[in-house]
Amino acid sequence: MNTVTMTLRLIRDEVLALQTRLERLQPLSLTIPMTRAALPYPKALSVIDSHLLKQKRELNQTLVVLLQELEQMDSVRHLSSKRVIARANQQFVNLRLHFNAVLEQIDIFADVLTQRSEHQYDRWLAGLDVAAQDALGLPKETPAPILLSYLDRGHGAAIRRAHTKLPGGSLNPVGLVRIPRERMVGTGIAGSLYHEVGHQSAVMLGLLTSLAQSLHDHSHLVPQTVKHWVKWRSEILADFWAISRLGVAASLGLMSVISLPDALVYRKDSRDPHPIPWIRVMLNLAIGEVLFPDPQWRRLRQCWLARYPMSRSKEPRLFSALLEEMPAFIRLLCRLFDSHQAHLKQGFFALPTSQSRSIYKRWQLDPSGMFQAAPTRVFSVLGQARADGEIDSHEESELLHRLLQHWALNGNPSKKMQLLKAA
Repeated sequence: MNTVTMTLRLIRDEVLALQTRLERLQPLSLTIPMTRAALPYPKALSVIDSHLLKQKRELNQTLVVLLQELEQMDSVRHLSSKRVIARANQQFVNLRLHFNAVLEQIDIFADVLTQRSEHQYDRWLAGLDVAAQDALGLPKETPAPILLSYLDRGHGAAIRRAHTKLPGGSLNPVGLVRIPRERMVGTGIAGSLYHEVGHQSAVMLGLLTSLAQSLHDHSHLVPQTVKHWVKWRSEILADFWAISRLGVAASLGLMSVISLPDALVYRKDSRDPHPIPWIRVMLNLAIGEVLFPDPQWRRLRQCWLARYPMSRSKEPRLFSALLEEMPAFIRLLCRLFDSHQAHLKQGFFALPTSQSRSIYKRWQLDPSGMFQAAPTRVFSVLGQARADGEIDSHEESELLHRLLQHWALNGNPSKKMQLLKAA
């Protein structure tokens, strides 16, 4: 047996091995156990399985074509052995990369769904799915992506947005929101969740492009600050989204996340799309004060400055310039959201602070109202109660545990019907 024939045979055996492993891949709906309460939105599993089945089918077609080409290569004698082997090896290497990309996609979705088999986490995550859909803030007639929540290690939250590229280049059929385990369970989780969902909504509404254009057209802003606002606009829009929906609950969550060593709080990283953490908190509180006027924002700002005085900054001129520009920048943000009001859910913004306080008092007398309200309303009202010292962390955690379970069972009408039929 000559070298070419033997090499092609070895490659062919590897291709057949890949094909065998591919055939053994099962839909996630058949491999991941979970309670009924933990089920994601009805379409989620079918959309994910359909996506993976399409990737599997396309990969198998590529395998079949390569096997045919390997047979042809061995029969074509006029080609040099080096050219035959190089071509066959390159095609096999590309095939393996494609195969591993499909496996990576399966792992991404499996990591998200596997947690649904864990006691307590299953209901929490299903409840967060309901909250995430509510966080989108889009009217019912607007097609909205399916969002799935999952927990992971790390300090901050993240989102793999729907319709962005997965490993291998195919588009993600659902949005995947990663929540840090340390955020479970308290209203701080809402700030993280709504910020990440804000990224999805901002892209869908074209807010990033609109804000960049508005910043460049705004003659009253200093060029030195404009370049920073433009670079940070994605994170700022997500923060604005969270504050506008949750009120002070979003700010408390952010302050908790950014309670870091001084070296990180004051650090400017030219490659980081996030604002300087110290500036980010100050901007966050300033936005909250504009949207929901109340003395609490001044008090929170004083608390932040007591912990992290501006005097520790190594770039006082930049910090001062950004602080000076904040009022004009926030007015620009508000105008941007006003111009997109038609594309937002009615009652998009959180209630005024005084109304949130009144609602919490009613809920203390009759907790059933809390379980009838939408997740956004619940998070914003409880966050306000937390800011006012009306509820402590333990009470808040116990309430949210019950609420997440309630949303998991009742937050999706079609899911509720399924559970009633099963009972």
